[in-house]
Amino acid sequence: MSEAWSPAPENTLESLRHGIVNTDGIEFDIRMTSDNQLVIHHDAEVSISPERINDRSKWVDEWSLDELKEEGFCSLDDLLNDSEVIEHWREKGKMVCLEFKRPHRFSPKGRRLLKNSESVNSMAKTMKLTESKLDEYEIPQQNSVFYSFFKNMKRPVLTSQIKRNWAELMPNIPTFGSRTFKRLVAYPQYLITPISRLIKRHRTAGAAMIPCAIEYFTPLYGRALIGKRVGFRDKQIKFLSSQQKGMPIYAWPARPDYEYRVLSAGLTGLTDN
Repeated sequence: MSEAWSPAPENTLESLRHGIVNTDGIEFDIRMTSDNQLVIHHDAEVSISPERINDRSKWVDEWSLDELKEEGFCSLDDLLNDSEVIEHWREKGKMVCLEFKRPHRFSPKGRRLLKNSESVNSMAKTMKLTESKLDEYEIPQQNSVFYSFFKNMKRPVLTSQIKRNWAELMPNIPTFGSRTFKRLVAYPQYLITPISRLIKRHRTAGAAMIPCAIEYFTPLYGRALIGKRVGFRDKQIKFLSSQQKGMPIYAWPARPDYEYRVLSAGLTGLTDN
């Protein structure tokens, strides 16, 4: 009898390779290390047990790339040097969404980025380095999109003269605080931003697509929104299409129970499943 399949740990080359081979594409998070290298890592804190951290800093941006790789984490270079990943990303047209993470506000590096202009420059530097690596490996423009929970994402895009597709994730979420705290900050922004306003904001800014929380389409949260709501019924889909005017919408997280409805509505679903 064969052994039951278990997923590889997140942020590893094995997990990313499995994702891009078996789905239409992948999404991952980019952070800058202490030696100005690019590592794939979601959390601001190094996601290993405290025992393995020992007396080292808990912040990712205080670690060098080699130190993080010793713990099993994957660099952007590792991903681009993997022949199987490159085959699917570059040759087979798989899509990759790269989310850029800022340093945590309480980390030493984050405390140095208190001014918005400093945050913009830091984000621009990370994005420009990423773009240069994708260009080096001849990743097609249409096979990637850059985005971040960063207000006025257009500023670092213009500062670094990014040519790749990009979008701004909304609501804007702080880099610090618990999951509950971040949700409390996010929901007021979400409630006063109907889908028509969200689409207009992205189209005016020059974004290539519209990242959209799945809550816009769920009955409970949809009814609380200011403005005309959208959903998966015919009239709601027709209204969405009239506002969308051809711009692609990525709905997330597209849970398994919503996946079919998301795809049937002509949307793209991002999922953790």
